Amino acid sequence: KELTRLAQYKLLETKSADRVEAAGDNHAFLRGCNIRIYIEHDVLSHLDRAIELVNRTNQLNYTKMRLPEDVEAARSALIKQISPAGRQSGLVRVVDKYGDYGFIGFYLLQARRSEVVAGLANQTLVHYCFSCRTLGMLVEHWLYDWLRRPELKIVGEVLTNLNVPQEIDWLKMVGSLDEGDFHSDQVAPEIRVWGGCEANALAHYLGIHSKSVKVTGNFASGGLFVRLNSLSVLLSACDRAGPKFEAETRTLGVPYELLITDYFESAPPGTVFVFDGGMDALREHRFRHNAHKWEVRIDPDALPGLDYTAEPADVARKIEERITVVRHKEQVIPFWHHMRENYKKVFLGAGWDGVKEQMRSALERVPQGSKFIFVLDSPRVRYEANSITINPRIFDYNRMVQEFVAEYPFAGAAAFDDFIESDDEIQLHGNHYDRMVYFRLARGIVTQLHALTPKGVEELVPAKEKWG
Repeated sequence: KELTRLAQYKLLETKSADRVEAAGDNHAFLRGCNIRIYIEHDVLSHLDRAIELVNRTNQLNYTKMRLPEDVEAARSALIKQISPAGRQSGLVRVVDKYGDYGFIGFYLLQARRSEVVAGLANQTLVHYCFSCRTLGMLVEHWLYDWLRRPELKIVGEVLTNLNVPQEIDWLKMVGSLDEGDFHSDQVAPEIRVWGGCEANALAHYLGIHSKSVKVTGNFASGGLFVRLNSLSVLLSACDRAGPKFEAETRTLGVPYELLITDYFESAPPGTVFVFDGGMDALREHRFRHNAHKWEVRIDPDALPGLDYTAEPADVARKIEERITVVRHKEQVIPFWHHMRENYKKVFLGAGWDGVKEQMRSALERVPQGSKFIFVLDSPRVRYEANSITINPRIFDYNRMVQEFVAEYPFAGAAAFDDFIESDDEIQLHGNHYDRMVYFRLARGIVTQLHALTPKGVEELVPAKEKWG
């Protein structure tokens, strides 16, 4: 440790001398430092360093949520914090032309389950802390922007105000530090992710591979939970913008901006589209508006899968028994009556013909020069804590999609099952996995993308070898 400290002092001494030669222009000096940021997502392998950052940093510790002082208790607490589905974490390592600063920062992101409002960050930072070793580089400010400015409740005083606009062009994210090979595999000018609860996790790990990642996934709105991971819902969301649907969303009590999309529109040339149709794989119902044919899947958060068209007395009893938050109950009751009067329950029908037709429609909308990836959930599902069940519907859906995309050189399929290394990484309730599974899948998507041919140029190259 003393040798490491001595090396740090020598690094800073050399750097200080060069800074003086830069004649006081700190930004110009930083641009010449070749500063690279690497995120280590395997936090468990460096747990003690993460604990040290949480407990020992002060001036750049934004949440100041400390861990127990006892080492074993701290390890247990942090493992418990980073393990649940919907949480992504990383250790921040910085390297420049002077040397390696090591892991100087740690963050832990929590997907929001509370009410979502259009324009509000859909993730919250539980931990966001940095050592002063790289103070002045504005790593903490740049990373906060790179994380898409999640909700952050700052406790106490901090040295860097993250809300002051800064043009930071001297930092670069890299995807590897192996053997001095500093690089970032940029696969697209923009990646657009649409799916369910996995969407934010995938977008997080794909962020290294594009300057812009736009993500839309399932979300909560008060006492309602909105499901989006279906092709029919996506296609409907692409087509229903306008004053009539805006008025409808006010009646439903769900933000208009989150139920419409320009997913396929105004995309930069070469955009990559990533889609997870978990609802389609499970053949789950959705609701279609009687007059306008808009499709939605919105459930009371406490009553997933509620059938609004069922016997009114039965629905009223379930709402009364299961929804305990008064303001949620006041939201759900008029919502239920509106759905019952204006929507009907619809299913995919027998076989996969309906889904294939929607897949063709979606792929027709993919712009020229772009690529499309279907994400496939694992058929191995943990419905109970101590057992894994094979869901045949997911198995059949995955096989159908893989066969279908073989016809399209610009489309591919990436399966969670290929990146699960043990059943312990499968969490409860389906489509929930250890964070490292999402990380591996994101890398697999990048590998898949390199094997695809952009739409519109496939006739110019030999047929590609399918990966999967």
